[in-house]
Amino acid sequence: MPGPPFLGKNIQHLRKQKNLSMDALAERSQVSKAMLSQIEKGKVNPTIGILWKIAQGLHVQLRDLITSEPGKVLFEKKDVSNSTVLKSDDGKCDIQILSPPKMIESVELYLLHFQPGGTLESQPHSPHTEEIVTALEGQLEVRSGDQVMKIDPYASVHYSADVPHAIKNVSKAMARAYLAVRYQ
Repeated sequence: MPGPPFLGKNIQHLRKQKNLSMDALAERSQVSKAMLSQIEKGKVNPTIGILWKIAQGLHVQLRDLITSEPGKVLFEKKDVSNSTVLKSDDGKCDIQILSPPKMIESVELYLLHFQPGGTLESQPHSPHTEEIVTALEGQLEVRSGDQVMKIDPYASVHYSADVPHAIKNVSKAMARAYLAVRYQ
């Protein structure tokens, strides 16, 4: 059975990008030079365990070995037709996911649509996680721990998200905002 179409080329591309010889990658990954050569040539279908070792040796994520054609420029459109939309617990906030799935728990971007009084409440994220909310329409109240701040359109607030936090539409009309989440 053939391997993923760009697997060998991706590994070779990443190895060369990091100025690693086949011998150096073999030592760092604990995968034999012969096996690496066969993988790069597309002659073998490696196990997940082997791929994981190679990813560790290259200091990349496993997904980086299998996700795209090497050297190909990433250019991906995301709009309402191909975005996932979630609802807040109170049902008054639509949360449109704008970031690609492979970026989850790295950097996430959302477009929030609030009905009047709608609230998006969140439990603490992992340590050192931060969020930035930028109001586009309406007035929002942002709470992080014991701190509260109101923002009007085109204002932003940056806050800790490793404590309980919430965003609420305090205007009498619909509100929209961008939310960026950055994990450490």
